[in-house]
Amino acid sequence: MGKRSKPATDTKNASGEVLRRPYHQLVKGLEDRNWRQLAADIAVDHHATLFEVLTGQKMPHVVDARDQIIATIRTQGLSWPAIGALLDMNHTSCLSANQRHQERISQLEHQNGATTAEHSSTPHPGSSHRNGTPKT
Repeated sequence: MGKRSKPATDTKNASGEVLRRPYHQLVKGLEDRNWRQLAADIAVDHHATLFEVLTGQKMPHVVDARDQIIATIRTQGLSWPAIGALLDMNHTSCLSANQRHQERISQLEHQNGATTAEHSSTPHPGSSHRNGTPKT
């Protein structure tokens, strides 16, 4: 006789991917660090739910929310492996999420005309001098 398969008891997200930890354990990890409300507020700002964010759903607005949560947690001093463990993600995925978030912020600043130190050192078009002063 062939092997018997175990009944599926794993928690799955909307895409059918198996989660290593159930949603309630992920939320508990955020509560232990007093970050549940922060994460929930960021999710709502992106028109997502905390469940969608923590279960790895891939809709663009959910990914944006997850990226911002990861970037925000990183500013609290956690290492990439610690953030990955907290959110049940690979630490390199957390690093990529942070990079995407930073790129999104830069694009928004550029679209809104915000200047940064990087942009202020770039010469303006039509200037002949490196400091951006107009041609005389």
